[in-house]
Amino acid sequence: MAAEKYRLMPNEAIILKNDRVSRMQGLNAQCELVLTNLNLFLVIGTFKKKVIQYPLSQIKVYDGRANALLSGQFGNSVLEVYFIDGGKESFRFTAGKKEILKWISAINRATTGNDSEADTTGGRFFAALPGTEMIADAMEDTIGAFKDALGIKSKKAFGASTEKVARKCSSCGAPISGGKGQVIHCRYCDSDQQL
Repeated sequence: MAAEKYRLMPNEAIILKNDRVSRMQGLNAQCELVLTNLNLFLVIGTFKKKVIQYPLSQIKVYDGRANALLSGQFGNSVLEVYFIDGGKESFRFTAGKKEILKWISAINRATTGNDSEADTTGGRFFAALPGTEMIADAMEDTIGAFKDALGIKSKKAFGASTEKVARKCSSCGAPISGGKGQVIHCRYCDSDQQL
């Protein structure tokens, strides 16, 4: 497909292309998705092509990452892209999850300039909620107590057990947790402190 169909700017370059994509809204027909350093283009149609342009500047950014997520809809792995105006687009790739993760990383890099891991929480933001780590640790301890009561050896039983500690970050007040005496890096303010 020629670059003219996308009407690229002189300072715009193609980063990724995939012509085996289905848009989850509408007809669910096979489309082409093109990522540039400035835009995300969706090309619909075989003979008479319609091009939809999504400026990367309009993609939401949360916690230093573009709001492009891997989720599952109707048994398929789907790329969801959220926009500042509250809109959302969903795309299913024939190549599957691995290809979607590649696109998420590329969209994040093009949008924020950062290389970070793709969000595989399925469009849920549980990992970003304050206190989630503390709840997960408490649940893990509860499950461990049930295993002990039933005589099932847990992986922790084979290693040294560490007392879990949860408190607030001394710099920003965000909840942090980990093993007693462990140095924890606060992901909210980037400070290091010992529990």
